[in-house]
Amino acid sequence: MYYKEVSDISSIENKLEHEKRFYPTAIEMESSNACVEEYVRLKPDGYILIGYSLFHHEGKMSQGLLIQSGIKLGAHKILFSRERSYSGSLSPQNHDSEEKFEGRPILESLAYKPSEQYETSSNNYVHHALFLVQQSLEK
Repeated sequence: MYYKEVSDISSIENKLEHEKRFYPTAIEMESSNACVEEYVRLKPDGYILIGYSLFHHEGKMSQGLLIQSGIKLGAHKILFSRERSYSGSLSPQNHDSEEKFEGRPILESLAYKPSEQYETSSNNYVHHALFLVQQSLEK
């Protein structure tokens, strides 16, 4: 429901094909900025962002739900973070890593003041997930 497509997976050429029962790798990061930085680090290995999800929820959502979503989307890897909505890591001042995105597709979603969007609650979490596929580097 909160998923935003960035690249149509069917239009990605040289995509690595996996067996039918393939489960994407899910890697939990400490912050949304760390997710973006890891994606930038993975780009030379052929990883492409197919979409992202950014939403808040009372309590931490299950990693299993991310994996199920990744299977449906055809993702090979999922980078995600779950942060309390009042944590300092959501500060909009530090967005150097998003500058490395071509067209910066998730900058707008990340650039907000948490106090304006989410209630301060110890049970309220901001969830962020990047869904990636990998292209073959062989030509």
